[in-house]
Amino acid sequence: MNYSNRLNGFGLSLIALLTFSSMAFAETGPLGFGDAEFRDPLATDRPDFTEGTHTVQEGHFQFELGYTYTTDDESGVETESHSVPEMLLRVGLEKDTELRIAWLGYLSQDVNGEDDNGVSDLSVGFKHSLFAQDGLLPESSFIFELGLPVGSSEFTSDELEVLGKYLWAYEFGDSPYSLAGNLNFATPIG
Repeated sequence: MNYSNRLNGFGLSLIALLTFSSMAFAETGPLGFGDAEFRDPLATDRPDFTEGTHTVQEGHFQFELGYTYTTDDESGVETESHSVPEMLLRVGLEKDTELRIAWLGYLSQDVNGEDDNGVSDLSVGFKHSLFAQDGLLPESSFIFELGLPVGSSEFTSDELEVLGKYLWAYEFGDSPYSLAGNLNFATPIG
């Protein structure tokens, strides 16, 4: 069996598929719908403290990754933790609405020499923009997610969780300053 010929055939098939699909979607977003051109600048949700109010344009997707390292030494308790790849896949479904799939990934935590390692739970949901900034009214969106208990025993919640977030942002005219925040709600439903 000649694997070289199979690999060459596979390579040519892949190139043809990518070429024809990019030609077919030249007038739409990469997912086959929506506008091909970006309307807004790229706005990420990860890694940071709050979620932004912007959604991904319909027909497009955004793949975000991160790494977090924390260390703390308080009251004689030494803690060190890592999380990677902190994946967030955002898919623009329609105007002002995106699908979100989030997974922190591999987690490692050391508390006073006791190690725990494993993977996190997964969350699936959507973000929807409610309205743009208007006068004193801030730009607003909300996120609804389900937390799925698929992680390692050390890091799972062991229950399906409902998560809701109200997101707001306010820009001060031509000033380089802005203010933003999130109001979060989460509860297990198991």
